[in-house]
Amino acid sequence: MKHLGLILIILVFCSCKKEFPDISIQYPDTGNYGTNILFGVDTFITTDQKSSMTAVTPEGGSVKIELTLVSGDPWYCSKPQNWVIPDFADNKQTFRNLNTGISDLEFYNADTTNIDTILVQYFENGDVETKRKILVMK
Repeated sequence: MKHLGLILIILVFCSCKKEFPDISIQYPDTGNYGTNILFGVDTFITTDQKSSMTAVTPEGGSVKIELTLVSGDPWYCSKPQNWVIPDFADNKQTFRNLNTGISDLEFYNADTTNIDTILVQYFENGDVETKRKILVMK
C-alpha cells in the first residue's frame, strides 16, 4: 500500500509526456543560385564567384546567420527571398529569416583575385550560437 502513491505519481507523469515538434533547421547542399554556403562541415572552401545562402525553417523555428569578415574583401548579396538583411557594418552582417519556409539569396565573392575568409555563426531557434564554420572563398 505504501508504494501505491509512488506508482500513481509515476503513471500520471508518464501519461502527461508531450511530443514536441521537430524544429531543426535544414541547410540543403544547393539553393537557387548554386552551392549553399551554409551546408556542410566546419570549413567550406569554394572557388565559385556566385553561391546560395539557403536555410529551410520549419513552423515554429527561426534562424539567424552572422557573417564576420576575418580577412580579404567583403561579400555582397542580391535577390533575397525570406531573409531580412541589414547593412554590412564593422566587418559583420547578420541575416534573419522573415518567415518559416525556404530562405535563399544570391551570395557573391566580391573579389576573386583575393582569398576571403568569413566566420559563419548559426543561431537556431534563439540567440545562442548553435554552430560555426569558416568559409574560404578563392
